[in-house]
Amino acid sequence: MAEITKEQIEKMSPEELKELQKQQCIFCQIISGKVASRKVYEDETCLAILDINPANPGHVLLIPKEHQSIMPLMQEKDISHLFKIAKKISASQIRTLQAEGTNIFIANGAAAGQKASHFMIHLIPRKQNDGITAMTLPKNDISKEDQDKLLKTVKKKVDERFGIKEKQEPIMTDRPKPEQVKTEVDQDEKNDLKEETKPKGKFNLDYISKLFK
Repeated sequence: MAEITKEQIEKMSPEELKELQKQQCIFCQIISGKVASRKVYEDETCLAILDINPANPGHVLLIPKEHQSIMPLMQEKDISHLFKIAKKISASQIRTLQAEGTNIFIANGAAAGQKASHFMIHLIPRKQNDGITAMTLPKNDISKEDQDKLLKTVKKKVDERFGIKEKQEPIMTDRPKPEQVKTEVDQDEKNDLKEETKPKGKFNLDYISKLFK
């Protein structure tokens, strides 16, 4: 294949760039059968192979047959299918290799440690004290204020992706006081009311206080 210049790459359409990646992708060649591999599983959507440089014996690479470089470019149905397969392979690793657990991870982008341009899921059998330290994550301190800012920024973009509209907080307003209906009571009615509330027998303090209300 003739060497492609930077200027030619810059003029390529997204489809042409994807085709160029496929031609240079070792995993696309494995999928097509041009390069040999040790297949663990295969169906119409994906292929699982043993890693030739495994982190632990039984390290499996699960790759989609359609070339995509990173997870955000994957179709939802393919992602769903891949993780269903990953679940079964992980269970098989634990049962057959006497593994005490598995690491299932994706290196999504060069900054995250992705080496190849083809999206893949790593499935690594694990045992206590097996020497793998890459999965030990640092625990960084972060202020509450920065956490709140991160939450606001990330949640806003996640809500956009899922089509979730921001909930409007209800506006608190003062409720109108009910109008007081004035009623006029003549003196005779007042006297009648007093007589009705007047206790039988000896006066008491409660009765006396009511007379002044």
